Amino acid sequence: MEGRGAGDSASGSLALCRRQQVNVLKYLLRMCITEEVNQFKQDPMLQNLEKFPFLDFVNKVWIRSFPWIQEDSKTFWDNINELLAIRKSLQPASAYRDDSKVEKLYERLINITVILFKNTLRPYEDRKHDKAEKERDEAAYNEWKNSFQDTGLPTVSIQTNKQKQDSHSFRLKILTSRRTETSGKAYEVYVIESNYKGRFGRMEHRFSAFLLLHECLSKNFKISLPTPPSKHRFSKHTSDFIETRRRDLEAYLKALCDIPEIRDSGEINAFLLAGEATHLTQEEKIIQEEEQRNLAYANATLKELLENVKSLLSTEEGIARLYKLYPTLKEMPNFSHLPADYANILRLTKTITAYSLYFRFHCEDECEQNIQKAKLLYRLTPFTAIKGILAITNPVNFLQDLANIFLTKPLNTKNLAQLMVSETASQNPEYNDNARKARISVINSPAVCQKIFNVINNNEALHSCFKSGNPNTQQSDSRSSKDNYIRNILSYEGIQPNISDRVIDEIMETPSKLSATRQLIEIELRHSDIRKIVEFCGNDKIIQILKNLTSLFFKPLAEAYQSADMNALLSLGKKSIAKILSVAENRSQSSSAAFAAYRDIVDEIEKPLFEFAHQIIQNDSGTLEETINWFLALLDKIRKDRNDPYCIDFDDLTAGLYPSEIEALERDLNELDHSVFMKLHLREIKVKALKEYHQQENPSDGEISLTELLASPGQSDGIDLGEHLGVSGFISDEDLEDLSISEFESGSKSWNSVPKLHALSLLAPKFKALVQDVLFSRYEDFLVSHQNDPAS
Repeated sequence: MEGRGAGDSASGSLALCRRQQVNVLKYLLRMCITEEVNQFKQDPMLQNLEKFPFLDFVNKVWIRSFPWIQEDSKTFWDNINELLAIRKSLQPASAYRDDSKVEKLYERLINITVILFKNTLRPYEDRKHDKAEKERDEAAYNEWKNSFQDTGLPTVSIQTNKQKQDSHSFRLKILTSRRTETSGKAYEVYVIESNYKGRFGRMEHRFSAFLLLHECLSKNFKISLPTPPSKHRFSKHTSDFIETRRRDLEAYLKALCDIPEIRDSGEINAFLLAGEATHLTQEEKIIQEEEQRNLAYANATLKELLENVKSLLSTEEGIARLYKLYPTLKEMPNFSHLPADYANILRLTKTITAYSLYFRFHCEDECEQNIQKAKLLYRLTPFTAIKGILAITNPVNFLQDLANIFLTKPLNTKNLAQLMVSETASQNPEYNDNARKARISVINSPAVCQKIFNVINNNEALHSCFKSGNPNTQQSDSRSSKDNYIRNILSYEGIQPNISDRVIDEIMETPSKLSATRQLIEIELRHSDIRKIVEFCGNDKIIQILKNLTSLFFKPLAEAYQSADMNALLSLGKKSIAKILSVAENRSQSSSAAFAAYRDIVDEIEKPLFEFAHQIIQNDSGTLEETINWFLALLDKIRKDRNDPYCIDFDDLTAGLYPSEIEALERDLNELDHSVFMKLHLREIKVKALKEYHQQENPSDGEISLTELLASPGQSDGIDLGEHLGVSGFISDEDLEDLSISEFESGSKSWNSVPKLHALSLLAPKFKALVQDVLFSRYEDFLVSHQNDPAS
């Protein structure tokens, strides 16, 4: 280690309590694994895994041990490597900038890998956590809490996910239409509900008001606008006509509001939010209350489902029964013989599935888009062709023929995969052509827009611009510093057209143009990636590799499929989708009627789907059962401690330290304790704050003092320090929180990340050497103990 003083002559080690050992283990694991993942994702080829011991061990033990493809394992992984090589040759634009979705995926993988190793590598004598040690942990936590409170408590902003979405994004929906009469003349008005930046509006407008809005916007904004629905003077206003018009008007308003300057304009503000808001009629209040009752019922069902699953997994008996479930199903003559607790879990799952369908097609802001996507998928899926293939081929050939339908070109010039990628992209209001045109109109410079397009479609130029101007590589937090990559793109030499410094300065200094330029770059990056995905799906070599993978992966299913009634399954799927779409498009039925209709569809599917699965299980020669046992063994491996002797000797890890190093390490340990305690403290507060929030009659988005929260009654006493501090053998709540995508903020400061601990990080090489000695070098021993696990 560094920093040894001239007066340091003696060496020693640092004694760590068990809590500190666990936290140091997790810190060093996360550090090493994150470093490996960041290096691997720069060149993700399987042969590169050999350079990264942690990832290589995961690959060998938990991935390549998958029994499904053991017979042709080398061929399978060679094909995977070819796919990665072709993807790399396409050089997706996302590789050159931080994509939040990709980064979240990598973070999730890191968390899972840390949990895998945390439950495999343990400190010595990790099996016992006696009462005295628990008391010491609690005392340390309370001492920290008291000292923290003495320094002044921050405030916590309590917001639900829905409120976060409401305060930052635009939401709009035309709820219904009403028949109104004025001076003896009847007409329809449409009830519009919207929410933007925390402002809520519910307004009524006639169809003619939409046309007046369009006329006004056309005069005041010299940009391309979406076209409103046409006026049908002589059409009968039937319920179908009114419903179609409602959908068209909603789509028109959403397309308008996809344009930032329109969305923020006074005209839209007056149309959606200003003036006297309409109130719900008694009938609409009844409908709203019915929807809320259904939501409450679904939430209660979900809670019951989770409790049932948790109960099943909380005992050794339950785990043993889970391992025996597959042979139990194999011996079962029919569905009625399913064990009672499993039957109850299935019943609850069907209810949740029905509500998910109801929510997706009736409640979500994008429910109309969801219906159109489902209809497109139903229309594109060539059921007749699949049925014909079933009649003349064996199972493996059938799956290859399915790949042909999906990947080759029976649908004009594009295959089904390409059409689905393009269609999905075109329906995304943030990145589709309409969004692109809107940003171009704000920038108002064809040369600038062309320059952005040309640079983004030149990999060398794009890499150079983001490498020298990536917002996450800047030390300053200022917006101008974070937007350096924009200046790099606009001023890039060697790609036409050339943009003058004056024009670049104008864009960088004009907030509306800078924002539009930033968004246009993101849109062009997405479009570039979509074009490359489409190219990837249409590549003949890709198609052949995927057909090979299909043959290898599904070969063990061939025997079971031979006797399964695939025709019946296909017919069931087609009928079920048609029924779901029929319910989704019927807006005249009540919330409860739609919910019940979806539940009936799920019930109808249950018996034939079970019969099909039962056929597969009964004809399984062993591969399916082996695969299920492999998966359950992996879950159980994560779930609880083993008696495997893969222990890190922390005395050895900290041996040979000089006094100055021990002093630096102690400071880092205090900082690590602070981070872990803070996460526990915030979790306590979050539980309490959200409980209080839900008890309020009219909750608001105010700031709540931590002092008030901790002093008031109702503080959660269900927090187990052993669980939360990561010293339990089961997956802790902290592990689950790491795996979740939820966020919790304390004021303006983020307390969720552990800082870089320099002295502790210097132990990494020695830590890697210890892991190599106690685990990686004993790879064969580990596999034997893993395979001979009693639960398997």
